[in-house]
Amino acid sequence: MISCRVAVKVEMLPPATAICGGYTMITGVPQAGVPWSTWSWFMTVLLSGKSMKHRSQGMQETWMENMWEKLKCFEQPGGGRQDWCFRMRQDGNRFRRDEKRKKKTGMRSNLTTLCYIEKEDSYLMLHRVKKEKDINKDKWIGVGGHFEAGESPEECLLREVYEETGLTLVSWRLRGIITFSTDVYETEYMFLYTADRYTGSLTECNEGTLEWVEKSRVPMLPIWEGDKIFFRLLEEQAEFFSLKLRYTGDSLAEAVLDGKRIR
Repeated sequence: MISCRVAVKVEMLPPATAICGGYTMITGVPQAGVPWSTWSWFMTVLLSGKSMKHRSQGMQETWMENMWEKLKCFEQPGGGRQDWCFRMRQDGNRFRRDEKRKKKTGMRSNLTTLCYIEKEDSYLMLHRVKKEKDINKDKWIGVGGHFEAGESPEECLLREVYEETGLTLVSWRLRGIITFSTDVYETEYMFLYTADRYTGSLTECNEGTLEWVEKSRVPMLPIWEGDKIFFRLLEEQAEFFSLKLRYTGDSLAEAVLDGKRIR
């Protein structure tokens, strides 16, 4: 018998399946010429005894469908089954490597928001000093973060601002889109906002220190070099713009404004 530990929890039930402890598992009888040990080994190396109960339903179904199609090879007369099992083992290993990579990277969206909240002649700046592994370590930036699944830019903006500052925005403006590219991290596409009205009181941020900084002093802070370009555009009340900033390490290697290279 194939143990319950190699079961896959899915909603669909393809032919020749059975229920074991609340999970769907593949069962079957070895075809002529294929020893039971080979069949059992195949099922074991394919799933490696690891339940897929934590996978999304779509991923589970796709995996099951692909696997079920390939199982039909056992119904074909003739040889080649050992080679096929080897190929399936490679497919399984590749699948698990991809899963580990996704888990390691967290698969965060590469869409983000960045907001500069205004009060009189100052911006609310965040000094990123609390996280060791931080692309913005020790730099001063605005507030914002990565999109969560299904969020619009505005929903991400409002959530991130509230989480990081305790403030609820009531008036904001989308100023442009920043393409932030480095030779170390994945490219991000940042929706750049300014906001001039809000409710609530500042709270402590777990990503750094919040401070109101006069706009004239911001360029003198340790900020990303390319940020000086969009601060200038904000100060000039520029129309909606697209700005690409490409970095090598911390050094700005290229800046492209609305399709035209400016650096």
